[in-house]
Amino acid sequence: MRDTLSKRMKSIAGTALVGTGIFVLYQNILCSIAQLKHALGVEVSQTGGIPPAVVQAVSQALQVCAASHERVLHFLLQYLLITSWPLLLVLAGTILSREAVAENLGDVQEGKTSK
Repeated sequence: MRDTLSKRMKSIAGTALVGTGIFVLYQNILCSIAQLKHALGVEVSQTGGIPPAVVQAVSQALQVCAASHERVLHFLLQYLLITSWPLLLVLAGTILSREAVAENLGDVQEGKTSK
């Protein structure tokens, strides 16, 4: 009984971490797109969608990179780490859920049933 409860708690915790991580990552991506639109001063719908807006932003970023190479690289790495930290939640949740599923499969293969 206690073993089954432990497996269920791992599965629930894993699912909660994955869901939270994906939600926060999605919000970070939306915020980044809004910042990109603001930085370009152009509505995405006016540019024909996100890809042209990204191309324009990359070309502007390359011009800035030519001026201060190290500072821009440092900023990009820092921004990438800050924006993508929710992936750690997704990873932890996946590991917890996978452990719970593997334990359940092991019990099924051994012929144990939890009722």
